[in-house]
Amino acid sequence: MSQRDPAITLLGAAGEVTGSCTLLDTGAARVVVDFGLIQGSIHDELRNRDAPAIDWGSVDAVVLTHVHVDHCGRLGMLPKLGFRGTIWMTPPSERLIIKILRGSASLQQTRKVEWRDGTAPIARAIFPGDPDHLPEEDDPEPPVLFVNRDVSETGHLIRSANFGERLEIAPGVRLRFHPAGHVLGAASVELACGNGDGRDTVVVFSGDIGPQHNVLLAPPRPPERADIVVLESTNGSREHVTGPDAEEQLEAALALAAGRKERVLVPTFAIGRAQQLVYRLARLARRNALHGMNVYLDSTMAVRATEQFQHFRDGLAPEVRAAYDRGENPMHFPQLHYLTSREQSLKIADLKAGVILCGAGFMDAGPILHHLVRGIERDNVRILLAGYHPKGGLGDGLRHGAPRIEINGGIYDVRCQVSEVQGLSGHGEREDLVAWVRSMREPPRRIILNHGTDAARERLAADLETATGVRCELPYPPGGRPPHDRGGSADE
Repeated sequence: MSQRDPAITLLGAAGEVTGSCTLLDTGAARVVVDFGLIQGSIHDELRNRDAPAIDWGSVDAVVLTHVHVDHCGRLGMLPKLGFRGTIWMTPPSERLIIKILRGSASLQQTRKVEWRDGTAPIARAIFPGDPDHLPEEDDPEPPVLFVNRDVSETGHLIRSANFGERLEIAPGVRLRFHPAGHVLGAASVELACGNGDGRDTVVVFSGDIGPQHNVLLAPPRPPERADIVVLESTNGSREHVTGPDAEEQLEAALALAAGRKERVLVPTFAIGRAQQLVYRLARLARRNALHGMNVYLDSTMAVRATEQFQHFRDGLAPEVRAAYDRGENPMHFPQLHYLTSREQSLKIADLKAGVILCGAGFMDAGPILHHLVRGIERDNVRILLAGYHPKGGLGDGLRHGAPRIEINGGIYDVRCQVSEVQGLSGHGEREDLVAWVRSMREPPRRIILNHGTDAARERLAADLETATGVRCELPYPPGGRPPHDRGGSADE
């Protein structure tokens, strides 16, 4: 390592795809980029209790790339850890972050209560040969990382910076955000580190990079140069798939569902996936391609995030921004209904025909479970899987033809229809990630790959070395390889 390079330590999401957290130490300043949740099994989640073993009181600033929980979900722990600096993020992220952290704090408390009284949700696919009920396991109590009081204290530390604005956030360290094209407000983080010799060392943390072609958001824009790039590799082993685009697939699925008068259940992430679907459904509505079906957005957080698009237009695709500038709302259509309470959600559980977008995206919690209970055994219900589902999860089981499922102790036969829509991921694929690096004025001196499985990092590293001539670094957190090599992404 050159003497002018700051020390960069991956404290999470190295060899796995959740728990993003990286420390940059110049000797004169310490900055942490992202502080996300580790997600997966209860044993994975328990790792969140052990914060990275650094002196948080000596950290000058924390910088957030975006508001998905695998990047922001442990921010509420910072006051108790002794952090007293500033948390920097873009204005759209600032608008959403407190609601997300409060929701997380409430969920942590709920899961603790469910564990203690034995009502924790169960959602799994059952294949021939599987037991109807899994043996009772002595799973440990889910962790409570922070409560609402901690979220309020965290809120006092938060400040925002606009895209392109340069700010000194620590001694000798200047911050600038660049649009990442992943979700509203998502940023790549440029940290220019002064070293006393008249030339900054520029370190860029990609955050999650969106695809080059996105109907809703403007494409990612990297900085002109970087000496060191810390690059995500979530989809580093995936290639573009040719075929009908997502909107054409969605239109075909809805035409089939309308002809059969079906209720369509779409498991949906609240930030990113929900807005991609709402925008495409709005376009179909304007072409009279919803066939008379109403659409219900059954997620309070998704509703709030969707409403923010009109306030932050700079990061939107040209067509979307132009519509807002004309005084139109491209995310609205007469058939769209917002649901913001459990009572409203339960009222549509026996809907005769229509489209319900609801969480959780991985079908492991949330209103999707009671919608499944009321619909899985009906042949006039369709589950539309829109994106990645982790191997072994309920969505993955349905995709592979599981004949039965278990939800909260009940066993149900799968009599509904199951369809898929591809092409809605908010993550760029391998070609997008390589193009993002190559669009810099000159190749960086160093490329460090994080936020990806070993397989994804290795495949991306090979392509980057061919494209740039730079040999990529694939480090692990202090202590070595994480305890698993989990595929996929928490926010596909």
